[in-house]
Amino acid sequence: MDDWLNQCIREVKAGETEAFAQIVDAYKDKVYQVAYRMVGNAQEAQDVSQEAFIRAYTNIERYDVNRKFSTWLFRIATNLSIDRLRKKKPDFSLDAEVNGAEGLMVTPNLLQQMHFQMSKL
Repeated sequence: MDDWLNQCIREVKAGETEAFAQIVDAYKDKVYQVAYRMVGNAQEAQDVSQEAFIRAYTNIERYDVNRKFSTWLFRIATNLSIDRLRKKKPDFSLDAEVNGAEGLMVTPNLLQQMHFQMSKL
């Protein structure tokens, strides 16, 4: 497979898009599996997979032929998955109101009492 893959990469670098279609066909399931394990959603995994192949194609000149192509491609998919998870991460504020805490106020006296009680422990 290495000879075939290296030939495909040389062809892609020469501008032959059909060679990249062969690479996509060979790696699409594995890239999808990497993405799905990370994002946990089929539609998002498909989106990540598609973006990973687009990035690989546009950055093929940066690929080091002395390293494994699959590792490079899976790293792209992994990084895209991490980026997607970061964007989905909920944003919490410490200043946000907490339901059920109406009327509660932390006063200096309350803090002093809490500190005193905790020092007894």
